[in-house]
Amino acid sequence: MGMVGIFIPLYVYELTGDLGMIFLFFMIVYAVVVASSIWVGAVVTRIGIDKSSMVASLLRAGFLGLLIFGKANLGFLWAGAILWGLVIPFYWFPYRYTVVVSKNEDGKFGEEVGKMRVVDKIAAAIGPFIGGLIIVSFGFTVLYIVSIILAILSPIPLLLDTYSKRGMRFSVRKISSSLERRKNWPIFLAWLGYGMETVIYGVAWWVFVFLMIRDYEVMGAVSSGALLLTLLVCWWAGRWIDKKGPGILKIGVLVNSLNWLLRPFLRTASLIFGSDLLYQLVAIFIWTPYEAVFFEIAEKKRRLEFIIKREIWVNLGGFLACFLVLIFLALRFSWSVIFGLGILGLFFSSLILEFKKKFEKFEV
Repeated sequence: MGMVGIFIPLYVYELTGDLGMIFLFFMIVYAVVVASSIWVGAVVTRIGIDKSSMVASLLRAGFLGLLIFGKANLGFLWAGAILWGLVIPFYWFPYRYTVVVSKNEDGKFGEEVGKMRVVDKIAAAIGPFIGGLIIVSFGFTVLYIVSIILAILSPIPLLLDTYSKRGMRFSVRKISSSLERRKNWPIFLAWLGYGMETVIYGVAWWVFVFLMIRDYEVMGAVSSGALLLTLLVCWWAGRWIDKKGPGILKIGVLVNSLNWLLRPFLRTASLIFGSDLLYQLVAIFIWTPYEAVFFEIAEKKRRLEFIIKREIWVNLGGFLACFLVLIFLALRFSWSVIFGLGILGLFFSSLILEFKKKFEKFEV
């Protein structure tokens, strides 16, 4: 997915010629995640972790295939958005559940999250550069075919391990009843903010970069270069957070908020690269403690239900951000206003620390 991730919004733009259609596409994705999460949770409980991950891989291959057919008929593009919305819960529910049970003796997750981010960044750093080269040399269709092959192969390692959980606790009533408790809203807003910021960085930012640079190869190099240079920090950051606590998240939020304020004025590849490098470095000290706190809390709660609630709220945040960007584009607001949603998302995300202080008293 690292090869195609930042280019999917641009592919939608290439097919439709309308910036607004990019955010409509992602609105559909997020709406499907929210609508299907309860049902997917029940399926995951029944068929187990490994089979759910394999379903996700096949759905991902189907989604990428529909993107190819979207060239001939835009109906396939929108069908692809629906399929991608199903991929997300089928993939992330098993992934996060497995992490929750992988804690070591200290009961903290900073080191585990740090390890995951190292592996993730290796793939994510290589991906955009290769993806950009493939697009320039062979086009989007070849890129999607390569990604389909990798998607089909990806669940094979899951069949080789000894962990295959099924029959997790699952109650729709427990999930819905927690929405009524005001004490839970700090973590709901933290998840909502994460979803908002994800849209602004993962979609709006790369659309802005493309409009400034107009070069897929350079875009891939910018993304890959920034990710590679942050790679070594991830492992150290995870262990440091386990020892010192997640409080550095607040400093990271302030620094990256300032970064968002400056980004609308960037016009050259070198300045964009510098901004993205700084952003990625600081983001390690935001999202590593953020994820560590989430897993620490989830380990003490009804795990699958807690993970499902997270996915619903994160994707509600993504849906809300896309909807607001659509309005901003229609009203011809500047990129400063759009990137302001990223700042709002960051500040909402920091509320997870407030929840951590008192979460043992809550029934989330």
